[in-house]
Amino acid sequence: MLPYNDFREFVFNNATTSIKLVDDCGNVWNCNLIFVTFPCKHFKLGGEWSGLVPARRISIGDSILLGAQSSGPNESIYLMLYS
Repeated sequence: MLPYNDFREFVFNNATTSIKLVDDCGNVWNCNLIFVTFPCKHFKLGGEWSGLVPARRISIGDSILLGAQSSGPNESIYLMLYS
């Protein structure tokens, strides 16, 4: 789940439906981006996200740092795992 407020307006174009997640090993994961309004506005990740989770051994309670270039809307997000 990605927050809607502040994050979306600086990182995504309104029409963005897919993104590339680049992990800290340089692997690229093609993910779907789904906008959800209930119970609060947020984005859900689909697609190769389901392969990234076991490959990077992400589990409940892990902290993930997301980043994007500040030059405007992006199609790539950079991910770093802090366990």
